[in-house]
Amino acid sequence: MTVVAKDGMLADGLSTALFVMGKDDALAFWRGADEDFDLILIEENGDITVTEGLSGSFSSEKPYTVAAFS
Repeated sequence: MTVVAKDGMLADGLSTALFVMGKDDALAFWRGADEDFDLILIEENGDITVTEGLSGSFSSEKPYTVAAFS
């Protein structure tokens, strides 16, 4: 779990909390949050999900999924 935000303390706190939540709950939290942040999630099986705010600047040799806000 990587969280990208303007506020480093926010990113640090969210990365731990969202990691514990798991992918589905973390994405639901991201969609409903008042704060502006984006995520990179890498699952144990190697699947990668990137939120749409990072999709233009993220690259990977592996295919990945872009999570939409809505």
